[in-house]
Amino acid sequence: MSFEQVGIADSAPPAASAEELERNVTARLRPSMKSKERITLQLDIDVISMFRATGRGWQTRMNAALREWLGPPWAV
Repeated sequence: MSFEQVGIADSAPPAASAEELERNVTARLRPSMKSKERITLQLDIDVISMFRATGRGWQTRMNAALREWLGPPWAV
């Protein structure tokens, strides 16, 4: 099956890698962040393991998940 048959142009850009997507998410989040604070936080091991298993940038994704849970106006 060709690209034309499925409606994709030959000049379609390749899919973004996970690292490119992470940079885009991080770049989009940074302007709204005024500062960060280092804290000590105890979380369940399974929660941390699940976020770490997603690879580099897991702390940024955890922060985004917390913002989403908080809802507006903190959700990005």
